[in-house]
Formats: sequence, structure tokens, C-alpha cells
Amino acid sequence: DSPLPSSSPYHVAVERDAYDPDAANAALDAAGYPVGSDGYRFRLGLAYSTSLPTAAPQADFIKQSLAAVGIDVEIQSG
Repeated sequence: DSPLPSSSPYHVAVERDAYDPDAANAALDAAGYPVGSDGYRFRLGLAYSTSLPTAAPQADFIKQSLAAVGIDVEIQSG
């Protein structure tokens, strides 16, 4: 099931892996990406840039999902 509303043009029915932040955190720790004192894995980052106003919910979803495993996402509007 898609995390996006069915009205979204990006909503598609696809098979996906289970959302498991605990497993992702364990894998990132094992790979040598520790969580810093600010709560983020300081060596990882992603900038999400879009000029589409309809992309805001997707950008927020990405930010929240990656924050759960210590990856900071800076959303840049365009």
C-alpha cells in the first residue's frame, strides 16, 4: 500500500519492503555511521529540491522517514 493519497499522481500500487527504522538504525550503526550529539548521523545528508507545490507532502514524508534513522533532510523549495 502506498503512503501517498490515492489522489496523488505519484500513488502507485507497488510491493515494498516493510518500514523498519530499528533495522535501518542497526544497519547504519554496523556500517559505521553513528548518531551524533545532535541526533543525526553527521556524515549523511540529502537535499530535496522541488518547485512543485504538490510535492510538499512527499517531501515531508521523506524528511520524517529519514529522520527516524538519523538522516537530516533539508527541504529546499524552488
